[in-house]
Amino acid sequence: MGYVEEKYQQAATMIDELTSSVETNTTNHLFDGAVKQMFLDNSLRGGMPMILGDVDDSAKYSNYDEDERVKVFHVFSRIHGDLERDYNAFFIDDTYFSQGPGNFRDVAQNRRDDVTFTPRIGSFDVQMFLSFIQADAYEPLTVEAVIYFINDKNVAAQIAAESTGDPKSAEVLTNILNGGPFRPGQLFQLIDRLGITITTPKEQFIDKIVSASTDLPMATFGQGYWGDHWDYYLDLIHSYLAIYPDGEESLMYEKQLRYFFSTATVKPRSEKYVLTLTYDGKGHHVLQLDATVFDTDKEAEQNRFRSKKTGIVSFDASWQRTKDGGSAFTSTPIAKLFLLGSIKFATRDAYGMGIEYEGGRPGWNDAMNGLPGMVGSGMPETFELYQLLNYVKSVVDTYGRSVVVPAELGEMITSVNEALDELEASGFVEPKELTFDVPPELFTYWDTVATAREKYRSKVQYYFSGDTKEYTAIAVSKMIDRWLREIEIGMQRALKIGSHGFEDDG
Repeated sequence: MGYVEEKYQQAATMIDELTSSVETNTTNHLFDGAVKQMFLDNSLRGGMPMILGDVDDSAKYSNYDEDERVKVFHVFSRIHGDLERDYNAFFIDDTYFSQGPGNFRDVAQNRRDDVTFTPRIGSFDVQMFLSFIQADAYEPLTVEAVIYFINDKNVAAQIAAESTGDPKSAEVLTNILNGGPFRPGQLFQLIDRLGITITTPKEQFIDKIVSASTDLPMATFGQGYWGDHWDYYLDLIHSYLAIYPDGEESLMYEKQLRYFFSTATVKPRSEKYVLTLTYDGKGHHVLQLDATVFDTDKEAEQNRFRSKKTGIVSFDASWQRTKDGGSAFTSTPIAKLFLLGSIKFATRDAYGMGIEYEGGRPGWNDAMNGLPGMVGSGMPETFELYQLLNYVKSVVDTYGRSVVVPAELGEMITSVNEALDELEASGFVEPKELTFDVPPELFTYWDTVATAREKYRSKVQYYFSGDTKEYTAIAVSKMIDRWLREIEIGMQRALKIGSHGFEDDG
């Protein structure tokens, strides 16, 4: 067998192994091949989960949630490198456990069925993506591979001593493990470069190290805040519950998740709304321009975590903290979902129909890229909000447990509910026909709620106070019931106004 033929056979075998979990045998070989190809493409975009930390039988028969030694690492993850879109140039490390950063939507989309094909990942994907929810209810663009770090220096030294063949190798490996966060591929790369002698098989070696490590998801802001990134959370949750239906309460109430801290800030309306001439020069209209801004004060906050020795910014800089050097602020998954739903509810447009694209980016459809500048909003996000709030309600109704949120969010929620009280007290009657001019009562409600949202974001722009507000399950359920009724009214308005175009009877 020649060199080229040997490599061809090796590549074919590898692809068969990677796609073995979806092997399909029908009378249509093209269909069988299409299934494999789709799975392969999705795995390249979302990453293929590998289970690490199998150091004994107990670990091998446990999932990510059952044994803290079990870890999940996605290989092959990358930005989709479509040839017709050069700006999507992708990068993957030339190391063991090769992987690269990917765009949030691509990764979230293509990990929705991870737990179906690899049940041992448990709630890993759910926890990772919910950790990326920021205080402002947006997410970073670029999802990176998780990092590992060993908290106990003595444990690192012991592993190094047991895994190397000479004192010098043990010393160097100890310094690497205690030197900061690492990824598996980077670790093996350093071992090769520094001539460290490893006496145990590579698989056993990395399992031992990772089992003793703490994992942490990582991401970077990238550019813009897209309006639809959060649409995929329920898909991830429902996929998890399809495999682990008895794991919902533990997932929603027993985990503590951080808040991602990006260097960009969504501007208030006073800084991004611009009154300008219409295209025909006969009138004026409002545009939303430069909706987000690179926040130099946030950059300065992150630079507080820059090492004077290496110049590298610590991973701690990526997570929002409490003021005066406090620790990273955390909430339960159900609290983060409630925060997300509350802020999105407070981001509906003046007619209460769509969720405003006030972060500067629309949903996935590139044809909508002009909508943020037109102060546009999207109904797909409204339907997603309806599902999200219904899910939060179902959880609190089922388990009857309270929800604890940042105190700053509690203040915003109070303002939103008071604005609803005022709207109901105003005597507003739903018009039979909707005009392009929003009724004063609805506009006042929108302005009041938008102001409350902006005040909230101003308070948590850099830090959380650390104070919290606790809502009983009954209070959350009743509140969401009320919000859902408002959303339903907005949906009906959208059907009315969307059924007839300008000067068009439909």
